[in-house]
Amino acid sequence: MPLNGAPYISGSVAFDGEAKDNKLILESNTKIDLHNSQYFSDEEDKDIYDERITRLMGAFGINSNLQNNKVLIDSANIVLHGPDGEYTARSTFEILGALADVNNLKKYNVSKNSVIIKNLNLDLMVNSQNKITFYDAVLFGEIYGGRTLQGNAEKNSIEVYHFNSLDHLNKNIKTHASLNLYGRYSNDGEANGNKIVFRLKKPLKISDNFYGKNYYNLYGGFATEGANFNVFDI
Repeated sequence: MPLNGAPYISGSVAFDGEAKDNKLILESNTKIDLHNSQYFSDEEDKDIYDERITRLMGAFGINSNLQNNKVLIDSANIVLHGPDGEYTARSTFEILGALADVNNLKKYNVSKNSVIIKNLNLDLMVNSQNKITFYDAVLFGEIYGGRTLQGNAEKNSIEVYHFNSLDHLNKNIKTHASLNLYGRYSNDGEANGNKIVFRLKKPLKISDNFYGKNYYNLYGGFATEGANFNVFDI
């Protein structure tokens, strides 16, 4: 996974070692600005994201084991920036309790990492001096309790309490999200004992958009070598 100048924010970074007990906390009134980023689908209609997207991580490691790291969103607004002269905008991001990148033949594990979303909202800022009468802004992305590109993941989790996934600024101007959530993800390994927990007071909402992508996909565990004892708690 190339580190190419994208805006990565991480509670810790480890190289050829380990990262334990780190936290990335977004406190009340935090704002995250997202500008247009590329979004594609391949021949099999699978999502492909530009590597320059924003990533928020409890810990990031290269050839490292990651344990008990956390992203806590106490209260935050994601502000989508719409280009002038357009009627649509699309931004992409990832939130990961921990991300283990690997560039050798060994396996590196992620365990007991988490993403906790207490309050997350969407907003829109159009970069125009003219009055806007119509705009459709979509947030695409992925949320992972833990992810390793080569190894096993156990007991990672995502907890969501409030996410305002559709916001109408007026009748013809809206922002909304289409996301994939993974308790744990491994390209080459097992996913065991991971969970996604929803304690929503209001339901997640979806809406049609110009890109034809309106979904929430939930995976307790996703792996190439087996996924056992993963849980949805809704």
